[in-house]
Amino acid sequence: MGRRIPIESRIEAKIDKTDGCWFWNGILTHNGYGQFVYREGKEVKCMMAHRAVYQVYVGYIPDGMTLDHSCENRNCVNPEHLTPMTLGDNIRKSDRAVSEYCKRGHLYPPQTEFQKNKGQRRCYKCNVIRTKERKEVQNGIS
Repeated sequence: MGRRIPIESRIEAKIDKTDGCWFWNGILTHNGYGQFVYREGKEVKCMMAHRAVYQVYVGYIPDGMTLDHSCENRNCVNPEHLTPMTLGDNIRKSDRAVSEYCKRGHLYPPQTEFQKNKGQRRCYKCNVIRTKERKEVQNGIS
């Protein structure tokens, strides 16, 4: 049987550290949060990547607490950008805040942002990527 890689090393391998946000390069949920998949015995489990990183770098997350992203970037796992708070406080805070990043980590400067589908903000760079991929599929290129 092969040697197990420590969970800390597996987490580190999925992080793209910048001067500010640390971007999760692993699985992303449909709404842009990182997801960490791991094995516990024979059971495969998953948890939100920002929670896994916080526990490795900082420690225990108090029961009943969620982690707020002070940078408002769901794909960020930098523990310095994560603050434990109640879910209610987090929801009230997020209602007032507008993220500066799309779910893939692209910055939303005013010239690369546009409104579509009931006022949802869409990233221009992600739209270009999606359009290119759609055209390749239509033309039979994979």
